[in-house]
Amino acid sequence: MRIGKIFGGTLIMTSFFIGSAGASDNSVAALQVDGLFQKDGQGIYDQVFAAVEKHADGLIESQTVAPNRAFQDFESGKVACLSPANTNTNFYQFGFATTQSNPMSVAKIYIFTKAGSAPVSDLNALNGMRVGVRSGMPYGDQIESADLKLVEARTIEANVKKLEAGRIDAFIAYVPDAYSAFENMGIDNLPHAEDTPVAVHEDALLCRNDKGGETIVSKFNAALDELE
Repeated sequence: MRIGKIFGGTLIMTSFFIGSAGASDNSVAALQVDGLFQKDGQGIYDQVFAAVEKHADGLIESQTVAPNRAFQDFESGKVACLSPANTNTNFYQFGFATTQSNPMSVAKIYIFTKAGSAPVSDLNALNGMRVGVRSGMPYGDQIESADLKLVEARTIEANVKKLEAGRIDAFIAYVPDAYSAFENMGIDNLPHAEDTPVAVHEDALLCRNDKGGETIVSKFNAALDELE
């Protein structure tokens, strides 16, 4: 299922869990992204989870936390699943086997530059430059191994302010996350090569590849099918 069928548009970042998992019961770490998965439960994916719960057999729970915390909790076994994530080793490499659900949507990563500048799609054009990223977010081997001076910030909004102040030369962010941030700030979308993303990320539910994880993924997929 593509979530855009229900809510319109491409989405990113979600997490939840159903049934029981060996790592830590039914727990899922949800990466916090304004407008998508929020502490107040008003994000788009909060609505998706509510819809899924009506069709799912068993308990659905999730905890919205910062990206760094989400990955720490998943790797330590404190939670059974993580979302949005996938089994693509260009993005994720854990010390244990994992299994993912059917993709819920696809997120795209872009380079954003200062208002009025030309869009940039080639990472090589940023070699040696100061490039903002959000702390804890996975951007894939292509970006993380490039010759960039990565500068971390807690939010996309913080990177926008750094860009405007000349503290960074560009920043990299996921869409639709970035669009939501721009809307919250009351600004137009910053220049980016809309037809040429730097990377594409399947948004899925990722669990440990054990009996509990397989059960969760199976129920998750069945619930998504019911929403089509």
